[in-house]
Order: sequence, then structure tokens, then C-alpha cells
Amino acid sequence: MREYFDLKYRLDSADRHIIWYDDDKDGVLIDLDGRIPSFSTREALEAYSASPGLIIAVEKNPKTIDLDDTVWWLLSRNGDTVDCCNFLDAWNLFADLSRSVAGQFDNNRALTNKIYDKIFLSNNLPAVTPDGEHSVPVWTNDELNILGKILDDGLSLFRNAVRHV
Repeated sequence: MREYFDLKYRLDSADRHIIWYDDDKDGVLIDLDGRIPSFSTREALEAYSASPGLIIAVEKNPKTIDLDDTVWWLLSRNGDTVDCCNFLDAWNLFADLSRSVAGQFDNNRALTNKIYDKIFLSNNLPAVTPDGEHSVPVWTNDELNILGKILDDGLSLFRNAVRHV
């Protein structure tokens, strides 16, 4: 059964909200024009979602995906400043968004799987990180270039798909 959530993000120094859903294939809610409605407040999101009768789950500590951090990193592409937690969230958001709007994102998995796995493992999630171990990535220039390309593509897709309501 599909569950809907308020997904908060920061881009261009503004905090906004979109409706993300959890299902067999995760995604984001699109409007009749195939765009993703984005709201300046949680209240505006809830008012919008009331008309189709969506129930938005309430989370105690919702996180914000900081796309401004992604933009900043793209300008520097410094391997010492890769925020694996934020980049994993952004990458997953871009993948869900792409699936929802039939976009083109991360189509060359043979090239990007190694980078995604490195970011994922560097989140050091308890379910996948053995006790006493902690992954700290070391990035090659090629990996940073691939990461930069994928995040840049995702940001472009995001900016083109989102419609401020």
C-alpha cells in the first residue's frame, strides 16, 4: 500500500516541500501536467493533498535534503567535502523523481554503480556496517567526475520537473 510523506528540501536558499511516496517503486507525486508540485510550507502541502484525499504521514524528525550543499559541491568538486549522507539522499530523490516523470537519470548503471555503492557504504548504516567498522571513502578524480555528472544531471532534472505552487 502506497504511503505518502512530506519530503523537505533546500534549494536556492529556500526550504520547500514535495510529496514523496513509498511503494514497490518509490516516487514523487506529479500533477496533471506531469510536473512535481512544490510547496513553501507544510500547511500548503497538506491543503493541496487534501483535495485528492491523500494522507500525509507525520514523521517525528523529518530530514531536509540539502540540494544547496549539492550545488556548492558541484562548484568545488573536492573529494574531501563529499557529504555521503546528503548525496545518497539526493541521488535517491533524483532516481525516484526520474521514475515519476519518465525522465532520464542514471541510465549507465555499469558506470555509476561503483560510485553509488561507495556513497551508500560510507553512510555506515548499522544494518550493513559490521560492528567496529567505519567506511571513509577515498575518491579518485574519475570517480569525482562521475559523481559530479550524475548529481548535475539530477539537479537539472529536478529543476525542470518541479513547479512551485
